[in-house]
Amino acid sequence: MLEIIRTTSTPASKESGPLNSNWKRILFFFHKRAFESKLEGILSAAAGHESNGPSP
Repeated sequence: MLEIIRTTSTPASKESGPLNSNWKRILFFFHKRAFESKLEGILSAAAGHESNGPSP
């Protein structure tokens, strides 16, 4: 069974803290871009359906 282990220890060096922070910012940026791209696709599809409207 796979277990996730969290460590509560401090970073080994002073540089690993900011480095980890920078990676989190970079990952957040890419996740945000992916989310916005998916949301744009959904809204575009919804606008297309809305423009068709009901037949008179």
